[in-house]
Amino acid sequence: MKLQAVVLVAFGFALSGLTCHAAAVADIFGDHMVLQRDKPIPIWGTGRPGEEVTVQFKGKTAATRVDDSGRWQVTLEALPTNAGPAEMTIESDTKTHLRDILIGEVWLASGQSNMFWPVGEISNKRGNWPGVHNGEEEVARADWPMIRLNSQLDHEFGIGGWRVCNPENVRGFSAVAYFFGREVHRELGVPVGLIVRSFGGTTLQAWTPKAELTALPFVQKYDALYPRVRPQILEWNQRFREYREELAKGTKPRPKRPDLLDEEIELAKRLQAQGNLHARYIAPICPFAIRGFIWYQGESQTIFKSLTYAMEDMLVALIEGRRRLWNDKTLPLYFVQLPIHDHPTKGTHWHIAREAMRRAFERTPHTGMAVTYDFSDTQNVHPPEKQEVGRRLALWALAKTYDQDVAFSGPLFKQVKFAQDLAVVGFDHAEGLRSSDRKPLRGFELASSDGEFHPAIATIQGETIVVTAAQVNKPQAVRFFFGGFEKPNLVNSAGLPASPFTTEDWPGITLQQ
Repeated sequence: MKLQAVVLVAFGFALSGLTCHAAAVADIFGDHMVLQRDKPIPIWGTGRPGEEVTVQFKGKTAATRVDDSGRWQVTLEALPTNAGPAEMTIESDTKTHLRDILIGEVWLASGQSNMFWPVGEISNKRGNWPGVHNGEEEVARADWPMIRLNSQLDHEFGIGGWRVCNPENVRGFSAVAYFFGREVHRELGVPVGLIVRSFGGTTLQAWTPKAELTALPFVQKYDALYPRVRPQILEWNQRFREYREELAKGTKPRPKRPDLLDEEIELAKRLQAQGNLHARYIAPICPFAIRGFIWYQGESQTIFKSLTYAMEDMLVALIEGRRRLWNDKTLPLYFVQLPIHDHPTKGTHWHIAREAMRRAFERTPHTGMAVTYDFSDTQNVHPPEKQEVGRRLALWALAKTYDQDVAFSGPLFKQVKFAQDLAVVGFDHAEGLRSSDRKPLRGFELASSDGEFHPAIATIQGETIVVTAAQVNKPQAVRFFFGGFEKPNLVNSAGLPASPFTTEDWPGITLQQ
């Protein structure tokens, strides 16, 4: 709530200041930017009410006047790809020139720390980021003048605004976004603009537009609870401030961090961050013309099981909210399914999060899900193999957005048929099903009506998997890699791994509780 208030106050000051001066273009526009090809191009900013503003770009001219709220906007006609630099002029009482502009493909990337994670090793007062696997080699060869990088102006590594992709500028840039964009550029041969807005430890609720979020019954429940538990939350906040102050002093012995509040109170507190980051970092970018979104978030949703169960609806709300904001119901969003981090002391609900993401993908058109557990490490919440994460996201974009004939997904659960003592599981993207290590298939389990799952034997039969378990005579549910620590080995002919799934449907166990 406080962050939202600060944002609104800051915006009010900014607007009041700008409306006293000549027209200015919004922060998302700048030298070295990429504009989206083959779509109308909105250009907007602020100025004095009534002031005339004219925008000129590549022989096109559009003019308007600043409205009573101090805002102006024009829309340029759609333009084809242009790899040669062009200049834009915004003229009012003064004239602004934006130079070295390309026209190509623009993608907006957001999420938490795994999307924020930089390509190369970098340090600041907050800590050290070791970068990705072979990060220094990646930095050294990151000379791609047709790829442009955009980060928020207050980025902690000082890389805000539009920048040409080169070793200096790519070091602190999002590795996942960079490797995604590099793959798209290599395959399409057109300029690519990458806009990144991401922060470590942030939540799905903070990135979701408030209108869609507050329509969810789960959120409404905790909004109703919040006034009753607010005194306990304020008391905890004070204890946490005191803890931080003692920590900063270097007090010995090291002070003990306050325990989390009871789950219901903690959720009421956490769900107050409704759309804060969306309002601050995503909404100001709209309606900048883009091709689509990539998304990597979910780790922060796994602390409480009930929050993890709600993840399916919340992710759908984020997607629908973004599309509403951009007024395009078909705008694609490709996301990363959480990797492995399932060990006894932390992240015990990641298997539920993976299933929530799969179900959100299944029910939402124009989305894609990059499965990544096969190369992740249970002990590392930030897997360093970001090259492959970016590549797998790019495969979805190349196939579904750009209509290229490429394998883009591993096997995805399609249906199951139960017959006597076995289950026959059908998949999409099941061409050439095989075991990646030539060992018996791992990760399948069966359950009867009692809901107790047992390890199962799984056998490939064409494009299906036949599953049996000695302890289960009449199976009614099957699941695959729903928890556990041993990586499964089911892949298709492209070597892409099968997504985890469960068909269970019992109250208190499934996502339907």
